[in-house]
Parts: sequence; structure tokens; C-alpha cells
Amino acid sequence: MLDVISSEKLAKKEWPPTKPVATIQDHLHSKDFDFYYKDSCFETPITFLPEYHYHDFHEIYCLLDGEVDYYVEDRVYHMQPGNILLIHHHDIHHMMLTLPAARYERVFCYFDESYLHRYSSAKTDLTLCFSRINNRQSHFLPTSLPAVRPFIQDLQKHSASEEYGSDLRYTQCFNEFLLFLNQRFLALQKENTPLTNSKENPVVRHAIHYIQDHLSEPVKVETLAKA
Repeated sequence: MLDVISSEKLAKKEWPPTKPVATIQDHLHSKDFDFYYKDSCFETPITFLPEYHYHDFHEIYCLLDGEVDYYVEDRVYHMQPGNILLIHHHDIHHMMLTLPAARYERVFCYFDESYLHRYSSAKTDLTLCFSRINNRQSHFLPTSLPAVRPFIQDLQKHSASEEYGSDLRYTQCFNEFLLFLNQRFLALQKENTPLTNSKENPVVRHAIHYIQDHLSEPVKVETLAKA
């Protein structure tokens, strides 16, 4: 469904919607995984900046149309259509449309880490794509739109189907997507391609260092702003 964002809604600051910090109780509705396809069409080109948030579960974010800067912890990843970001649970993140755009199309999947262990095997560890590299467990994958679009289309098809066996095919499609992501992750490692295709966010880095140095003290937003 195309979400048309009117000028009136923007004027009333109803976009982007304000959401509380996410927890596994708030947003993970399935015992397996949640799949969301969003396609927003703006009446006038805009740039917006949702608030930082985090989850108790992993997230796969795939950009299909538009261009964004995605902030994860102290890094900023510039994303173009077809790129994927693997966001580890509890890593704070948000995104920003980098160019005034009339369309913002994306897919995101939520799932608990236990799901990866459940479907891993002795030969195939599906948790590898969230491995810690350079002290980071969230990773950018420079995938292309032609490579990821078939997976998205299959997930869309089976998520809406009521046919016999569609639920099993839906799970199969998601597991194939996870397998693809892990294969791409491993290929980048073998090619010695940097997985941190990003730049540092100095503001967040400073805030993280300050919090780490004052763990035994109450930290207020006003204090961070002056630090």
C-alpha cells in the first residue's frame, strides 16, 4: 500500500510519526519474524529525521527507493536502493532522507536472535552476519536492487496469501533471504571488503563515551548537551 503523506500532515508534524523506544513486547508480533513493506509518497519533496530508538530484537532494513543516511550507534551509513543494513539488537539507530525526495520505499524485518539459532545447522550458522567485527555487530551490506528484489517479492506474495502451504513457503522465503545475507556477508569478508562502509558520528561517539564514564551517575539530556 502506498502511504501518501500530505502537506497538511507535514504541517501538523504528524510525519514522521512519533514512536516510543521499541521493545520486543511492543513490536515483535510473531514468534518467528515480522515482515513490513512500506512505500511512502510525499506530495512535496521533504527531508525528515525520525528519533533514535532501539529494539530487543534484530532488524533487517532494506532500502528500495530513495536515498538515506542511516545512523547506527556512532556510525553513519549512506544507503542507496538495494543496500541492506543488519541492525543488532540494542544498537541505537535512526535514519534521515539525505535528498529531498517524493518517495521513500523500504522493507524491514524484525526477529529474535533465537530464530537464527533455531534454523541454523552444524554446517550453516545463520548468526554469522551479526558477528562482532571492529567492535560492531551491526553491518552494512552493499547489495544491489536486482539481487534483493526477488526475495522481497516472494516475501510479499506469501505474507498475504491464504493458500494451503503459504505459511511454510513464507518461512522458507525468509530463511532463504537470511541465507543470502549470510553468504553476502561471508563473501565480503573473503574479499577483505570493509563492512563499515560509513563515517563516524562524532556527536553520538562523544555521548557514548560520556555515558560510559558516568555509569554510576544519573545522566540527563541537558548534561549531555553541555558535556
